[in-house]
Amino acid sequence: MKKAQWLIIILSLALLILAVFQPSFAILGGLVLVCILSFQYPRTAFILLLIYLPFAGTITYQVLSGNVGSTFLKDFLYFPALIGLINVHRKETNPVSIPKPLRWSITILFCFSLLTLITVNLAQQILPGDQDGIPILMGLIGLKTWIGYIPLIGVGSLLLRQVKDLHFFSRLFVILALICSGLAIIQYGLLTTGICEGTRGLVGQDLFKATLEAKCFVGGTVAFNPEHNIIRLPGTFTSPWHWSWFLISSAFMVAASAWCDPNKYWKKISFLTLTFLTLSSIISGQDLAIKLVPTISILSYFVVHPDWKQNPKNVQGFGIFAVVFIVVSSIILSTEFVTDQFNWVLTQNPGFLGNGLGSATNAARIFGPTELMETFYPKILFEVGVLGLLSFLGVVVTLSWVVFQQG
Repeated sequence: MKKAQWLIIILSLALLILAVFQPSFAILGGLVLVCILSFQYPRTAFILLLIYLPFAGTITYQVLSGNVGSTFLKDFLYFPALIGLINVHRKETNPVSIPKPLRWSITILFCFSLLTLITVNLAQQILPGDQDGIPILMGLIGLKTWIGYIPLIGVGSLLLRQVKDLHFFSRLFVILALICSGLAIIQYGLLTTGICEGTRGLVGQDLFKATLEAKCFVGGTVAFNPEHNIIRLPGTFTSPWHWSWFLISSAFMVAASAWCDPNKYWKKISFLTLTFLTLSSIISGQDLAIKLVPTISILSYFVVHPDWKQNPKNVQGFGIFAVVFIVVSSIILSTEFVTDQFNWVLTQNPGFLGNGLGSATNAARIFGPTELMETFYPKILFEVGVLGLLSFLGVVVTLSWVVFQQG
């Protein structure tokens, strides 16, 4: 038996004893054990991380009552697993290599983030003023958020070693999307029947704001007032905006499985999941998801079936509907929410270096007040300013270019 396995057994027995006499130490020991297991079995840890993430908002707000420490739970899986996976990869093949253009763009992003940490967060920490909290610790959490998860870009290629790995993860995505969308439909039912009150009875601007006080069954902030035709559901996520993008991203993966999975039973499950995703997007109250999820579902057919022209009658109706749907959506697609958040950020004068790393990061609120921002690019602009936003866009553009070049 390996030394690591003996260590795991000893720690597990120690935790059982501590759980009886010192529960707080047992929790700490449990986190240490999770780190050891994640490093020892990195692929399993990443699978568990993938399963955990769609339910993180539900665990944080429904199970742990909004405990800010819960936002760090995923890191006890992620960072040890990342180190372990790189270690395994180096032993099996060659050291992990990063294309030079991507390496430079990530370095530039890191430099600008570090510049904000030093010139804004550190300045807030040491200069006299009415700044609340501990800005430098907020900045470190913000830096972890910006830079710490970039290695996930390469994790997929390390996990997908064979075709069977691709099918496994594809089917796992389908099951996760099916469960999450099913729970969101139940959430909607509880709100419409009045079992969950939602935001009924609120007045003024509070009518239009999703709030944690209205949380229902799963997920976090909810806005639901049928008398004023207001609905914004979070599904299993922290906020409605996060849920919207989960639905959109899931539509790509589930549609690909529905059209391409070699197993006919998994194809049927994928089509069922696609139906659930479409229904969840309709009841979510998120215009972006309502428009994009059905569109993605339809257009994916033409992407994965390049020979569709040989049988045009079979898909002619779908094609016409897809074109009309895209044109209409592009005309009426609502950008008001994003525009409002950008306008608000500009009133805060973020400048070239922003208002400080972590200043709009939910996990950093343990060290000071943070702004709740549901949209990603306004959040970047608020925290790291114009230079940080441009450097992040540089990483995105470079990554896209490198992937297409290597593909």
